Amino acid sequence: MNKFTKTVLIAGGVCLGAGLIIVGIAAGLARKNGAEAATTYEKITVSVTEDFENIHIEEVSNDVKIVISDTDAITVEYWDNSKLTHSCKVENDTLHISYKNSQHWYDFISVGIPGITEPVNDEPHDTIIYLPEGEYGNFRVDGVSADIQVPEGYTFGDITFNTVSGDISCLSESTGDLEVNTTSGCLQEIYVNGISGKINTVSGEVNISDSTLSGSLVIDTVSGDIKFTNVTTAATSINTTSGDIVMNGYSSGNTSIDTTSGDIEASVVGTYNIDFDSVSGDSQISCNNMTDGSRFTVNTVSGDLTIREA
Repeated sequence: MNKFTKTVLIAGGVCLGAGLIIVGIAAGLARKNGAEAATTYEKITVSVTEDFENIHIEEVSNDVKIVISDTDAITVEYWDNSKLTHSCKVENDTLHISYKNSQHWYDFISVGIPGITEPVNDEPHDTIIYLPEGEYGNFRVDGVSADIQVPEGYTFGDITFNTVSGDISCLSESTGDLEVNTTSGCLQEIYVNGISGKINTVSGEVNISDSTLSGSLVIDTVSGDIKFTNVTTAATSINTTSGDIVMNGYSSGNTSIDTTSGDIEASVVGTYNIDFDSVSGDSQISCNNMTDGSRFTVNTVSGDLTIREA
């Protein structure tokens, strides 16, 4: 065995040994962190006794739920561990629920087999507000992958949802302005009976029902489908690339739709002046189409348009 071969073998052995050490450390950290994550969550319950009008919630991945309280008491529940803690306080007439994340990069190392070498904790760690029915001020949720669920029974002023991938269901009304910003989160169902609505999404679906806006509704999306059911607006603007659009029982003073390949199907209430501009898309119009009707403008490349009376 020559000198070069010996050198290569020694170097290979050193690299192999170092690799085994790193894997061992990573496995140890993963087991340690997995054990902490599975065993140190603590349910925290906070009774809110101070008066407030507005609600602002900041969350990472724990779902956010509003639950109708059986009494007049307001209670907040959340889960803390050694790395992720929450704060609940009333300040400037606003109920603030926020979090502090002290995790490091190595806390996310996962080496091993869940359930065998690493413990598994499948218990949900939802952040829940038990809130009496009634009227409140502005409602805002800032999250990452947290789902948001709001039942019927509440009336809010402005509603703002900012999330990356969390799904949103809001069955309570906004009497002010609605704003939703998400990447892939779906708006499973939302009601708006206020001034205006602004929705920005990439691939998440948008479902709006039984809503009346005295102002404009603006929706910007790439591939997310859009569905309206009994929606009335002063003006509607929709910009999409490939998402399909379905409007049932729709009414508006001015409608503008820009799409590349998404199809549009609408059943409308009222009289419209329809302007359809397309390269290869087909149109079928069987509603009242008159020059003095409300403007309904569609610009598309290959999307089809179908409009009929509701």
